[in-house]
Amino acid sequence: MNDEIDKSVGKSFVIASMQKYDIRQRESLYVRGIFPGKTIHLLQVSPLGDPLIVRVDTQKFAISRQMWACFDFEEQCA
Repeated sequence: MNDEIDKSVGKSFVIASMQKYDIRQRESLYVRGIFPGKTIHLLQVSPLGDPLIVRVDTQKFAISRQMWACFDFEEQCA
C-alpha cells in the first residue's frame, strides 16, 4: 500500500464515491468542501508515512492513510 500511495504523490483524482464513510464522517467532510465530484490532489506523504497532505480547491488538509482508503477515486489524466 505504501508504494501505491507513494506513486500517487503529485497526481489528481476525482472523488467518485464516499460510501465507505459513515454518514457522520461524510457530513464532516461535506462541511469542508470534500464531496463526490471534487478533485483532490495528493501533495505529499509525511516522512513517517502518515498523514497525507491533500488539496481540495484552495484548501490543504492532512488526512490519514485510513481516511484516504475510504475514498473511491478516478485518476485524472494530465
